[in-house]
Amino acid sequence: MEAQKFSEKLMAMLQGASLSRMLQVANRLGVFEAVAEQAVDPRDLARRLKVHPEGITRLCNALVSLEFLEKGSQGYRLLPGWADYLLPQGKYSFKGYMDLYHDTWEEITKLEKTVRTGKPVRTAIKRIKKDPQQLKNFINGMHGRAVTAAGLILNKLDLSDIHRMIDVGGGPGTYTLEWASRHLDLHAVIFDLSEVIPVTKTYIKRYGLSSRVKTRSGDFHKHDLGKGYDLALLANILQMYGEQANLKLLSKVYHAVVPGGRVVINGFFTDDSGTVPKEAAMFAMFIATAMPEGNAHPVSRALGWLKTVGFRETYFSEIDGVPRTVMIGVK
Repeated sequence: MEAQKFSEKLMAMLQGASLSRMLQVANRLGVFEAVAEQAVDPRDLARRLKVHPEGITRLCNALVSLEFLEKGSQGYRLLPGWADYLLPQGKYSFKGYMDLYHDTWEEITKLEKTVRTGKPVRTAIKRIKKDPQQLKNFINGMHGRAVTAAGLILNKLDLSDIHRMIDVGGGPGTYTLEWASRHLDLHAVIFDLSEVIPVTKTYIKRYGLSSRVKTRSGDFHKHDLGKGYDLALLANILQMYGEQANLKLLSKVYHAVVPGGRVVINGFFTDDSGTVPKEAAMFAMFIATAMPEGNAHPVSRALGWLKTVGFRETYFSEIDGVPRTVMIGVK
């Protein structure tokens, strides 16, 4: 029995790359959109997607076995419940996230080189900035999971005294938009690179919050963030950079918030052993393939950074989401 348990775990992990790639390819080909409304015969599906009938049949059969699709006499159809996650318009859409994994596949498949050299095979941010579609995929990929995280974090925050906030490196601005949609007195600035802002604006428009949520373009490593904010948000930012860059950024954030103001941080962080939680330890290996100094830093180290730049109170908690760590610093 013990041998079977070990064997099953190894098989599941070894097959994981193949399963991930099947989802990525189905997503990139547009399979889920094609079968969302009604069942589609595999030959019709092949014609519509401009692929080989045998190839799409095998892919769809695999997706049926994985319980994404159902197969009937009329062909394949998306199983109920998946629309919100697999279609572009879904509330929790993972389409952009799957596109992001497709774009980063080269880095993942060259993991051995990263482990041997300690360096990424190519720097993700530089690659993404050069390709408008990959940049869009990257930003869209952040949105689906952030909807859930934003709600869970909001349950831990009292925003009644927050009237002005800045979302640093906010991408789609999901956290800000979710919070502003529930707190009508909240006004916000989403700060990100000029290449990102056009995508950000599409999300602001989607939420109908153009009157209260504005954008500002800039590089937070180089440019000032402004002043007078009650709250600054750093979601999935510190994990992209090393200690010196993060200390410099947190110092800017400290000076951007008013006395008594807060910084809220959400991202992948580990305990001091570097092994818990599991998803953070896994992320630390993944980010090494894409960012030279990226890491799931220990919580204790990040809290120390907050103290170093001047925040007088610091604490952290966890949400039942990914990433789970939430840190708060009070000026």
